[in-house]
Amino acid sequence: MQDPLPRGTVTFLFTDIEGSTRLSEGREEVWRLVRSRYFAILDEAAIAQKGFVFDKSGGDSARIAFHSPSDALNAAVAAQKKLFAEPWLLGEPLRVRMALHTCEAAPEWDGNSWDYLTPKLNRLGRLLPAGHGGQILLTSASYGLLSDTVFGDVTIRDLGEHRLRDLAAEHIYQAIHPDLPDQFPPLNTAARFTHNLPYLPTSLVGRERETAEIRGLLLRDDVRLVTLTGPGGTGKTRLAIHVAAGLLEDFADGVFLVDLAALADPDLVPSVVARTLGVREEPERPVIESIVEWLRNRRVLLVLDTFEQVIAAASVVAELLGTCPRLKILIASRAALSIQGEQNYPVPSLAVPDALAPPEAIFTAESVQLFVERARNLQPAFIASATIAPSLAKICARLDGLPLAIELAAARIKLFPPQVLSEKLERRLSLLTGGARDLPSRQRTLRATIAWSYDLLPQPEQVLFRHLSVFAGGFSYEAAEAVCGRQGSRVGGQGAEGVS
Repeated sequence: MQDPLPRGTVTFLFTDIEGSTRLSEGREEVWRLVRSRYFAILDEAAIAQKGFVFDKSGGDSARIAFHSPSDALNAAVAAQKKLFAEPWLLGEPLRVRMALHTCEAAPEWDGNSWDYLTPKLNRLGRLLPAGHGGQILLTSASYGLLSDTVFGDVTIRDLGEHRLRDLAAEHIYQAIHPDLPDQFPPLNTAARFTHNLPYLPTSLVGRERETAEIRGLLLRDDVRLVTLTGPGGTGKTRLAIHVAAGLLEDFADGVFLVDLAALADPDLVPSVVARTLGVREEPERPVIESIVEWLRNRRVLLVLDTFEQVIAAASVVAELLGTCPRLKILIASRAALSIQGEQNYPVPSLAVPDALAPPEAIFTAESVQLFVERARNLQPAFIASATIAPSLAKICARLDGLPLAIELAAARIKLFPPQVLSEKLERRLSLLTGGARDLPSRQRTLRATIAWSYDLLPQPEQVLFRHLSVFAGGFSYEAAEAVCGRQGSRVGGQGAEGVS
């Protein structure tokens, strides 16, 4: 079935209503009429510019696709003018945020309707909440394709480069029209907040459920410490940074990432934390006291990364939480700290589809979406066709949905087509090498990732790990005890947890 939607270079217009929760509360019937009129105005503006409204599933949001950025911009301005002039039943104006972004995209059939499933739209999803009601924002991709900066009465204002909620950098522009407000508060971007979170050059694919659950834990009054655990390569660090970036507004005194990867001595953890916070160490005074004094009355989120190699410093975490009542800590570690109040959150691998599933189901799986996006980063002409869908599913299944392994496999797409790559993965450790040069050495090959975990184990647990290598697909405690004998009994569950 042929779809009617634009494909190739497509410009998307996303909209939502600012303050919709407040406006709708207790006024269900009025709100139903308001939403109906709001969507009707958007429909009229889209049709006039040959646009297609392909999604209204967000309650007060709409997603519209256009053949060109000029069409999308003209539709946005026309819609804002009608929205601004409308006599709303709410007793106040309806303020609608709008954002435009242009990228390569093709519609896909999800079983019920046509939709655009490309992760490139994540950028637009992050840009929209940065704006304010009545404002029209454009990414640099849309602005760069406009034939001029003036379209009749519409001009474009340069708002400069900003870091969006997950810390992706974007040069942002605003459309100006004389019949519309043009003065707004500063954009709701990361630049407004105190933090040291790094810029992440690639987007996080999937993880919506995990992000929401971890965020929900950290915002609970009774939760002070959340530890993301899992084997190397599951993306704990990337997920922790993504969650932290989404909490900048909730921690008024700052969000700080403390990277412990280069540290081997647990006793040095307080000094690294102090340097990250800008706390000066004083002679004759324990540094932990200076940190506590600085944090005691501040609402701060600390993100401690790669904690597994300084696990003995768990007592430092406990002391900070016990003396700084407004502090919360998010930890990424291959092992839990096992201290009171800790919420252990095991980070799962990405969902893996059945190779016999329909292509549309395969391409909606997070693991396949990650492979496709990383493959396109290296080879823009890579086409995720129905023909290769089963091979992509097999690749992700053989890699157990492990994000690092999938990214390393995608880096081989220039050498091997998916059908060949899926067969070569029988020898994963020798094939999955050559990660990006700016990654830590432990993440450049799958072998190095496993070795990092193995080297952190005490010698008895290393022996247990080697014995357990006879299992494929996991094992029960009883099976491990039968194979490992007295060694398995002595190390017990602790050893099994260390290699999980």
